[in-house]
Amino acid sequence: MLAWRLVRSSTLSARTGLRPMLPQAAPFASARFLANEATAAVAAPPTKPAEEPKADAAAQATAAGSPTKSKRNPICTPLQAFEILRNRKDKPKFDESLELALNLTIDPRKQNEQLRVVADLPNGTGRKVRVVAFTNDPDQAKAAEDAGCDVVGGDDLITEMARTQQANFDSAVATQDAMASLPKIARLLGPKGLMPSKKLGTVVSDLAAAVKRAKAGSVELRADRAGTVHCGFGKLSMSNDALMENLKAIILCVENNKPAGVKGKKWVKSAYVTSSMGPSYPLNLIYIDPKNVRFMSKE
Repeated sequence: MLAWRLVRSSTLSARTGLRPMLPQAAPFASARFLANEATAAVAAPPTKPAEEPKADAAAQATAAGSPTKSKRNPICTPLQAFEILRNRKDKPKFDESLELALNLTIDPRKQNEQLRVVADLPNGTGRKVRVVAFTNDPDQAKAAEDAGCDVVGGDDLITEMARTQQANFDSAVATQDAMASLPKIARLLGPKGLMPSKKLGTVVSDLAAAVKRAKAGSVELRADRAGTVHCGFGKLSMSNDALMENLKAIILCVENNKPAGVKGKKWVKSAYVTSSMGPSYPLNLIYIDPKNVRFMSKE
């Protein structure tokens, strides 16, 4: 409608020579607009001045000189790690176990880069080990009992364990004559790493020697999917010399069983020592390198 009026006014002005008259807004529109603006100004809350951003807590702690939780633990020698874990303030009341973590440059998905061996600890793990022996030979069973084995049995023991689905022991050894019946409890022993195996030295001809070896303290070294080996090697209450001997036995066992598919001389990327309830401390690799002059140095 407005466009039609403009065209008509232009046509009349061309004929008559008079100035065209444009439509004007109603006077009440401006008054309504001003009234709305006044109402909005009264209802709007007063604006607050912009606050300065607060400094980060970690930045404040760093500026004050105090350590933060994100700060990494320092690299240390094995003896330094033992002493730090012993003397920390948040140490629990019970005797903690020590654990070693080795990060290796291997891919366990490849057949020639897998690692699974058993290391004998000269000073034991510091805890009592329950051992079971599977054999159908009466003479072997008697020798195992004399060696201090906790449970000894043959097919009858295997059948009973298959029925109850309980395996209350820490290590298992067997003779070759009992291996034919062990598949009955393979699903029970396998996930716990207790299935006897020739590769691990737990299927033997001398059962008494195997029991003494397990009682003395031996740990299984097995790389997980990420190529990391986790194993315990003693208690905090043990002496530094005993812990160093156990740690040395583990390092040498890993080095002597290096997978054939691993290339390069240095295949240990990092190593950490931790306790049951404590933090982990990275080790200086020169102190756990058998080819270094400082290998297991007591510094």
